Amino acid sequence: MKLSSTDERDPEILKAAQNQVKNRTYTLANNGRPLQQGETLLDVAYASIDNWRKLQTGFTVFNYQITLQRLKERTSSKGHLPKGFPDVKNPDKYKFIPSSIGTVVLLDGHQKQLGFRCAIPEELIAQLEETQAMLPRKKAKECRRGKYVSRHWALWGDCMKKVQPSKEYTRDLPHSKSWLEANQALWTYLSQLLRQLEPDMYRTATNFDYLLGQQGQQSNFAEAWSGMAINQEMTPEARSDWHFDWQDSNQVFNCLVPFGTFTGADLLLVLGHKVTAVKEGNRSVLDLLTHKSNFDDRMRNNPIHKQWKNDRKAKAQKLLKGKRKIYAEIDREKKIKKQRTAYQQVEADEEEVHSGNQELKGEGNEELEELDPDDIEEWEEEAANRQAS
Repeated sequence: MKLSSTDERDPEILKAAQNQVKNRTYTLANNGRPLQQGETLLDVAYASIDNWRKLQTGFTVFNYQITLQRLKERTSSKGHLPKGFPDVKNPDKYKFIPSSIGTVVLLDGHQKQLGFRCAIPEELIAQLEETQAMLPRKKAKECRRGKYVSRHWALWGDCMKKVQPSKEYTRDLPHSKSWLEANQALWTYLSQLLRQLEPDMYRTATNFDYLLGQQGQQSNFAEAWSGMAINQEMTPEARSDWHFDWQDSNQVFNCLVPFGTFTGADLLLVLGHKVTAVKEGNRSVLDLLTHKSNFDDRMRNNPIHKQWKNDRKAKAQKLLKGKRKIYAEIDREKKIKKQRTAYQQVEADEEEVHSGNQELKGEGNEELEELDPDDIEEWEEEAANRQAS
């Protein structure tokens, strides 16, 4: 699609499109198709944003008092749950949101998005169900949330020097790679949806692929997401108790994709006191995720971040060097003062000894001066007589 004149465009949408092209939210690499003759990335961005804003008029919005920043802080804290935390054991106290109302948007007090729910095209879900046969057979495993088949395929860097594929993904090769390629249309659809919802989040998740390439690793498994948990054969006995994904990044929304056959299910939004109904057809869940260690590794290997970190280090060393110089000067003055005091004490001791010697010498001279020469001669005669006798 190409618009012939900028005069026909909405100024607000045009400005948003220009910003997103400038900050690389829209690129030739993530466009998903080649540009048509005469078409530009600005045209693509404008048409996409314009279409999305038209769709938003039919969304159902729910507002919450808790903020997105507060939720991020909670995902970074471990230990005991905060006071007043919602009681997850009493779902009857939660507000029920039926799936029949269509697309739902959850907003915080600052109108920032906390969550989003929408219907995924049926052909993509059908492809997901059909390709289950491509997955290697695996036994159901007992865990605290029940007994079902679970896989963890991801690029991650937890307790590792480099981001690398999980052992489960490597063990399931080549089936794991073939399955990802067979569902490429789903990853593209969900990633484009994330780009509309949160452009900054999408850009954060996709614009660092070259760093992974420098490490000899492939790009994200599901475009905007670097990993996924595939849970299958979740029978009614396999309860889905709530839990926190402490190792998932809070920089990118997780994406839950239900598929399979079942008789009903609900999604419990703990912090929002909401229960959302999921349409029948879901008893397997695909959880697209990104480990926070990936962002830590990308930041460590980002040249811009490295330069910023080196600048801070140099500045700190400069300040420390100045402090060391000041402390060295203070120490030098203390040493000089201490030495000066020692020298003064030595001089005082020497003066005292010298004065004592002078006093002794003076007393002896005075005694000799009082003796009479005749007395000395008399003493000598007496001594000679005693010796003779």
